[in-house]
Amino acid sequence: MIDPSPIPMVFVGGTGRSGTTVIARLLAQHRALELIPIEARLHTDSGGLADLVRGVVSAADVVEAILGRWYRRSGLGPAQGLVAIADRDRLERALDRFSAAAQDDAVLAAGGLLRDLFDHVAADGGALGWVEMTPPNIRMAAELHRMLPGARFVHTIRDGRDVACSVVPLDWGPDDHLSAIDWWADGVRAGARALASVPPEQAHVLWLEDLLGDGRDEALASMLARLRLEPDVLVSAYLDVAMSPTRGNVARWQAELAGDLRNRVDARYREQLGGLVADGVIEMPGVRT
Repeated sequence: MIDPSPIPMVFVGGTGRSGTTVIARLLAQHRALELIPIEARLHTDSGGLADLVRGVVSAADVVEAILGRWYRRSGLGPAQGLVAIADRDRLERALDRFSAAAQDDAVLAAGGLLRDLFDHVAADGGALGWVEMTPPNIRMAAELHRMLPGARFVHTIRDGRDVACSVVPLDWGPDDHLSAIDWWADGVRAGARALASVPPEQAHVLWLEDLLGDGRDEALASMLARLRLEPDVLVSAYLDVAMSPTRGNVARWQAELAGDLRNRVDARYREQLGGLVADGVIEMPGVRT
């Protein structure tokens, strides 16, 4: 099939704490891609472009939210939010174009706004395209595909036991390990369901651990091929230097959990994993179980 877009536009996503950031940074080493240095969120979060595509909010609502909570995100410092990729004048010009286009076609206007904001980041970095790393990208894959039919997606999945250990200490998400396993499984299922709306040749499912073990070169080659990206020595070098089982906290659950809790977390994970496999949501990840 002919690639519907010669410009590589890659959305990386998955459940929180599944390695979406590190995979986006890995891909951004490729000469064709520039990293969008923030989780832009205007295209995935409530009240944003995904809701516009669904008909839940108006273009005016989206503009208000972008100029408000997404332009400079509270408590995260001056370089967080869309201010990190567009000054106020550039953003307002982009929003004027978006508002005008939305009067005729809201979906086309939404895609145009993303291109308006992201393409210049790529151009400033000397790259042809870009990679964006907001975790809900995969859950919003159906809407994003409508906005940008040529976009490509990487669904990052990490061992749910390690995700649970990573998310429980944080001030968002589940606060106990068993609930975190269920949350992980629900997220994987929701992502796969959304990704089913995307042509299979534009989507890649990646278990994070596959890039951290003995088969890492094959896993990297498979991902690049699905994204229609040529092999790149800079990507391979980054993988070798910056990504390892130790850096990726592989099997951290075995070191952090003990006794009855460890056994219950392992059992809940195996139960949820088995359900995902039985339902055809994912393939059994082999020795990692």
